[in-house]
Amino acid sequence: MKHSIRIAGIVFLLALVSLTNTALAYEPYETLHVVNCDQWVSLRENPSTSSKCIMQLPLGAMVSYICDAGDFLQVSYSGTKGYVGRKYLKATGDADYVKMYVANCEEWVSLWEEETTDSTRLAKIPIGAQVLSHGRQDDEGTLALVVYDYRFGYVLPEYLSLLPPKQDECVLQSAVLHVPDKNGKDFVQTISDENQLKAIEAMLRASTPCVSGQCPYQAQLVLTLCNGDTLRLMYPTDGCTAFFTTDGSVYTFTEVASDQFWAIFDEAAQKIW
Repeated sequence: MKHSIRIAGIVFLLALVSLTNTALAYEPYETLHVVNCDQWVSLRENPSTSSKCIMQLPLGAMVSYICDAGDFLQVSYSGTKGYVGRKYLKATGDADYVKMYVANCEEWVSLWEEETTDSTRLAKIPIGAQVLSHGRQDDEGTLALVVYDYRFGYVLPEYLSLLPPKQDECVLQSAVLHVPDKNGKDFVQTISDENQLKAIEAMLRASTPCVSGQCPYQAQLVLTLCNGDTLRLMYPTDGCTAFFTTDGSVYTFTEVASDQFWAIFDEAAQKIW
């Protein structure tokens, strides 16, 4: 394990390898991400660009691979099957990370060499420091794999925050929710009101790591931070309180916060109509 982490670290530091159109073999039901588009790609009935668009899949959306169809892949998105151009899909890998921040501690947290707190401590990461999180490496994992100061290691996920340290001003610039309507089109709701953004910020800061259920993660929440970063979250549309980050990590709101979240966007939807 130590050796593999060192190798991964060297690769990470030397370059970010670009995906080509070379055919890649995926495992059945492997999770893929929508990439290489500005906002969305079409989920089509058949493997052809002339085929009917069933719905629009937003950038960053997670789909489940079913089978290969040449230049297209058959996938499932929250129970809806269809075809997406191969070049718009990428498997979860080393390039899938989320910028996160050390929080919920007094001064620092430990960066562990292996996926256990019984391993060697590589460094002390100060509160507020930024790391690149690759999430838990499997369903049984209890620590998150991160990169800090050009080193791979593991951190307890409860000490990681999706947002930078709290400031006097709101750290969010905007929040955009993409939800497919009954016709499969992308319905967009944008929040720019500072008080509402502060409420969303408070919910995110209070969210906690969890394990996902069988919720339909059809909505995508795109948060633009004041520091220029973008945070993409896959959000359920059936009242579930858990949501995914693009590194595969799962967090949950309290039920009260989840109700408040939807109330904010329901108000935005009413303004649209």
